[in-house]
Amino acid sequence: MPGLTGPPRRRGPGRLDEAEVREPEFGDPVHISGPETASKLEALGRDAFFDSPRTVAETVSQLRECGWVASPLEVSKTLTRMAIRRELTRDSQDRLNYYRRGGGPIGSPVQARTPGTS
Repeated sequence: MPGLTGPPRRRGPGRLDEAEVREPEFGDPVHISGPETASKLEALGRDAFFDSPRTVAETVSQLRECGWVASPLEVSKTLTRMAIRRELTRDSQDRLNYYRRGGGPIGSPVQARTPGTS
């Protein structure tokens, strides 16, 4: 056929090793601190992670599964700040602090937040 020189062009990577894939369980975790911790926790909140009550240890573990490593102290301080700003609700049960979206005691269903209410 005239005009054909070489193999047909493909869109995307030509070889598998040219593809960029970020799989947290296969790569080294990224250490985060300070403002990065807050932004990662907000991302977890958008993914409905805080729809159920969560401890600091559960939150640190979830960050690790996502490929991020943060100190439990940094996560605890950030969750406390988020609770003070009323982004999350903090409750204590059996000497553990739990953080969740919405209000009410731990056993109550999650309440949807509407703009202009606290």
